[in-house]
Amino acid sequence: MVRPLIQGFDGEYYQSFGKNANCTLEVCPIEATIYKYNPSKPVNTALTVIFGLIMIGHIYLGVRWKTWGYMVSMILGCLLEIAGYACRIVLHKNPFKFLPFVVQTVALTIAPIFYTAGIYVTLSASISHFAPDLTRVKPVVWVWIFLPADIICLILQAAGGAISVTGSGDNSAEVGNKISQAGLSLQLIVLVGFMAAFGDFFVRFFRAGRLPQIEWRLKAFVAGITLSVVFILARCAFRVYELKEGYSGAAITHEVPFIIMEGVFMIIGAVFLYIGHPGLALKPGESAVDTAQYPGKASGSDTEDSAFPRSKA
Repeated sequence: MVRPLIQGFDGEYYQSFGKNANCTLEVCPIEATIYKYNPSKPVNTALTVIFGLIMIGHIYLGVRWKTWGYMVSMILGCLLEIAGYACRIVLHKNPFKFLPFVVQTVALTIAPIFYTAGIYVTLSASISHFAPDLTRVKPVVWVWIFLPADIICLILQAAGGAISVTGSGDNSAEVGNKISQAGLSLQLIVLVGFMAAFGDFFVRFFRAGRLPQIEWRLKAFVAGITLSVVFILARCAFRVYELKEGYSGAAITHEVPFIIMEGVFMIIGAVFLYIGHPGLALKPGESAVDTAQYPGKASGSDTEDSAFPRSKA
């Protein structure tokens, strides 16, 4: 992205954006920054701390229930959120700094992809754990559908974000934004596809009357995953709209919408992923088919091949 030199308060000319930016708030107006506002230090500090606490919570549950893959996904997502908002704290002191702007742009753009990676794996794990006989396809197929799509989203969004802010051509920002939009749009499609598959399985599961005695845990798990995806979807839709407007649009030049849709919504999403932690309902190395007790089934019964009563459907 190339921006022309601007005349400072002292009459000299300064570079307001890029690796060679030499503007500061002492000599250049805030309107010369990309955001046209000074990022709030208290708000971004609060977001940094909150994501740190959420990460600690996910580490605790991950160690407790040995959900290592899910835990790593949550840690990576939270670390990127922390890095992004920490850079915005740095930008509060000097919003013309280039490196913090690049880091926060890329980090906050791709952070939710790591949350969704953990979410996608839960579909395969849920099917294998609860009712493999009710699935329309083999559980592992869902992993091979959603995770590669997630990786493509990651590549597109990271590349687009980097190109839009580091490219030297006049149209680099537009090209980068379009690449990021493609990645975010694909993420929206993949999330909707996941919700369709996730919802289809659990509707079939509940209709089959296969509710275990730990029913509240299962409901918390399903509700947590579902609500988290809803907030991530809303956030992605906002980012698509923001990028479509470009760097001069109202969405990117006002901090309140950004804080709500990017910050608060992702906090809520990460908290729901904590409340609906897969460790609540899925015990690693153990299948509900073999271990759970269900209403109407006597322990040790040899009249059923499975701990789940067969559906009449």
